[in-house]
Order: sequence, then C-alpha cells, then structure tokens
Amino acid sequence: MQGIPYGAKPRLLMIHLCTAAKLQKSPEIEIAHSMSAFMLDLGLAVTGGKTGSIGRFKEQLNRLAATRMQLLFQDDDKVSMVNAKRLTFIHRSMKH
Repeated sequence: MQGIPYGAKPRLLMIHLCTAAKLQKSPEIEIAHSMSAFMLDLGLAVTGGKTGSIGRFKEQLNRLAATRMQLLFQDDDKVSMVNAKRLTFIHRSMKH
C-alpha cells in the first residue's frame, strides 16, 4: 500500500499534468523519455544516489499514481462529483 503524496513535488506534478491535458485537449499526455528528463522539464534538480532527488521524486510519483480522487464542483443550485481515475504512467520507447 502506498502512502499519501505530500509536499510541493506532487502538487507541481498535478499542475503540470492538468495544464498539459487542458492545452492538448486530451486525457493522455506525452512526458519526457526518462525520469531525469521529466524532472528537468518540471524545473527540478536531478541527483542520483541513496539520498538523491530522483528517488524522492519517484516515491511521490508512485504515491500520486496510487491516489484515488473525488472532485466536487458546486454551481448555484447543484453539486457535481467526479471520480478521478487512477493515473497511469507508461514509458514509450523512442524509435529513431
């Protein structure tokens, strides 16, 4: 069982994913070909090793991917609820 995502990185990731989906008008978005490249796209420092940033980012990414979300939207006279599907990250190899 995954823990709950916490901190700035999962929030930054959600903002990035929602913005990209909105701009591309698609629930599926392309991300960088590697974890390091994706982190650089987000403006994050990339360091490896036991205490490096890659491991911490990957942990938060896994926590976020395992999260179930319900979104409530309130209009003047009604409330709508959306059950957000689980995030799925698929690595697609780059063919040249």
